[in-house]
Amino acid sequence: MARDRERGAKPADTAPIGYGRPPEAHRFKPGGVGNPWGRKGKPKPTIDFFDEIVTVPVGGKPRRMTRDETIDLALYRELMGGNVSASKEMGRRRKERQANRTATSEDDALSPEDQAAFDRMIERRARGLRSLAGEAEDRCEAAATDEGARLGGDDEEGAT
Repeated sequence: MARDRERGAKPADTAPIGYGRPPEAHRFKPGGVGNPWGRKGKPKPTIDFFDEIVTVPVGGKPRRMTRDETIDLALYRELMGGNVSASKEMGRRRKERQANRTATSEDDALSPEDQAAFDRMIERRARGLRSLAGEAEDRCEAAATDEGARLGGDDEEGAT
């Protein structure tokens, strides 16, 4: 045994070292991780501050709306209270929205092919609804004639 210690043999009380078993000095400490800074997470979506949803009491009840809508609500309350500057600001915001709406409505216009496809789809739906309505009407008429015949037949039997 003395020779084993001289040659560098390890005492039996130490843990084995090898693949998947690093020396104790190089192991992760409790609570530690191998990559403390870690992988970067997914970027958070950029939401405009005024487009965030907030909960605001309206008429005593909580209501979810965007911050932009809450500003409009506050301006409207001020305007109803007689605040002239709130009226001017409300007019400015309305004009700004109308300008944005016309810019986006031009982008949302359908191409002639898409418009034709949309019209065909609407026509097919309308035909389907008309046929369903016709079937329902036929069922109602049939039920009414059956009911009338049954009621009418009872009256004739009772009269004779």
